[in-house]
Amino acid sequence: MERTPTRTLFMRLLSPLLKCSSTNQKGALHLYEEVLEKPLLNETKAYYRREAAELHADNTCHAFIAKVDIRIQDEDLRTRKFFHPVSYSRVVRECEARMVEDYIPYLQENVDRWSRRKIDQIFQSYTNF
Repeated sequence: MERTPTRTLFMRLLSPLLKCSSTNQKGALHLYEEVLEKPLLNETKAYYRREAAELHADNTCHAFIAKVDIRIQDEDLRTRKFFHPVSYSRVVRECEARMVEDYIPYLQENVDRWSRRKIDQIFQSYTNF
């Protein structure tokens, strides 16, 4: 992984916590989860709720799905780059929840509408014979 100024600063800030983990792993992990991860998950939730609302407002369903997929992939890479492995699935899960699960009714409605159009087109093509 490349050393960016942000990554270097972040690692410098986490260094004392990571050193602590070598002497008391269970306590350090709990400290990490309470001090860093819990606020991180709350911020992640709020951020992706806003991000999803903007994408939903500015895009068609197809474009929304494509952009959400890219955001989730980007978040997965970012999480693996900056956080403890225990956080990977939790952060990505929060991202997916805000960007996909919160929009399931919207996605279903659009899929149903698309399906009805396609079925109508198929029936119409057969009636034209």
